[in-house]
Order: sequence, then structure tokens, then C-alpha cells
Amino acid sequence: MYKRLLTLLAGGAFAVALFAIPAVAAKGPPAGRGETETVGNNLSVPAIFVPTSTATGAPALRVACAETPQAPIGAQSAQFPGYWLQKSEATWSATCAEQASAAVSAQWGANLTDAPSVATGKPIRVEVSLLDKLAAGTGYVITNLTPELEDRLATYGSDGTTFQAGVNGAPFTRVWGSGATLTITTTSTQVSSTYPLTAEINSSGAVVYGYNWGSQGSRNTPGAGTYLLTFSIGAAVAITGVEAGALRSPVFDPVANTSSIEVTLTSANRGGGGGHGGGGR
Repeated sequence: MYKRLLTLLAGGAFAVALFAIPAVAAKGPPAGRGETETVGNNLSVPAIFVPTSTATGAPALRVACAETPQAPIGAQSAQFPGYWLQKSEATWSATCAEQASAAVSAQWGANLTDAPSVATGKPIRVEVSLLDKLAAGTGYVITNLTPELEDRLATYGSDGTTFQAGVNGAPFTRVWGSGATLTITTTSTQVSSTYPLTAEINSSGAVVYGYNWGSQGSRNTPGAGTYLLTFSIGAAVAITGVEAGALRSPVFDPVANTSSIEVTLTSANRGGGGGHGGGGR
């Protein structure tokens, strides 16, 4: 059932297998290679918003947050019959809840946890997904309909097939909370910079936090060396665990309510997984 899916970063396990997660702003070519792209992505992975889905900084929803899923409505794709496309006028929504608090496991992007090396010389995508592994919910399976293309150029859609959060390898419920930041510390000098983190609904329909490290120009592109990346979130969302990576595993500090990962950047391998964190478009 899930053979054609891509993995989560968010995000989740973030290797190829389930949903692409993962990420960034809704950009790319017109949906369906020619069909008009007019709007953002639909929520396809169940989500919890702390405190509300309309709070300042929350990613925009195309369908109002509700505990009942909304099946796809609107025109199906002419190029991909049987599918409703992301970034088209079609709408659907996974289950959505608003809560005063949540406990989560932090999951970092696969380019930071699973790639053999992380290359300098171009912006590095940093993504963090917050998973509520106990929350139930109904989502909609998203398929990459153009797997031959780079992820940022690919077209994603749903045929209306549903899944239950966390069941049979399906994605876990995602959590959004306000006050997220990313602190980047150069370990050799202990110099740190902190950036506010925004979240979006990526092409797989999952809520994910993201930051393009080094996107402000060549002078800001990180050089070779070792860095400590630290994700922090407001107290209403408690980080109680982390998701292990294939090659690098993050840690968490329940007192500081943070999750961190140490990454060594190298200029030796330009193709070593420096760019995309999980396919968010």
C-alpha cells in the first residue's frame, strides 16, 4: 500500500519509504507540469496545534482545523487521472486538533542524520518535525507522481486513500507550537547565532519546521567544521524524546526543552547531502 510513498523528515523516518517531509516554502513548477499552481499544500498528516491553528506563526490551513477528516473535493488532475494534486484548487484535510499542551519526540532531517557527509558550499536545509507518537488521527496518503524528477520539482497528489497515524508504518501525528528557534554554535569558537523558526505544510502534507542555513549569500554559507544545532520550543510543547538517525542521532534536554545534533561539514564531498532536508515544497 505504501510502496509509492516517500518518507517523512518532516520531515520522518526520513529515508525513502513513506512520506517526504521533511519542508520549505511552497515553491516549484506549476502543479502537474502545466496545471496552474494557485495555492498551498493541504494538510495530509494528522496535526495538533498548540494552542490553536490560527495562532500567530502557525502554518496556514486550507481547510479549517477539525477532528473529522475531509475527503478530497474539487477537480482531479487531467494529467494524473484519479488524483487530486497538492497546490491545486482541490482541498482535503487530515484530522486536526487544538490543545493547550503536547509532549513530542523531535525528529531531524535525514540530510543531517542519515547522509554520510554534509557538504559546504551551498545552503543546508535544517528541518525538525515534532511527533506525538500516541495521538490517533486519520490522514490521506500522498504519492509522488513524478519520482523521476528532483523532489523540489516533483508533483504530489492523493487518490483519497486514508491511513491511521502511526499504524503499519504510517506517519505519526505532527505537532506545531509557537516560539521555536534554532541556535547554531561553532564548536571550535563557541560562537552562537539564534534564529526564529517558522513551520509550513510541505508537499507531503506534514507540518515541519525549517531553516535554510546559509541562504543569505556566500558570506553566510557555513564553512567546513563542526557545529552544534539546537532546536528550542515554547514550554507548552514538551520535548520528551528524539528519533534516532541512521548515522547521527540527536539528543534532548528535558530541562531546557531542547533537542540538539552535532554536525561536521566537509568541503571534500560536494554531493554529500548538504541541500534538502526532506522534500518540502
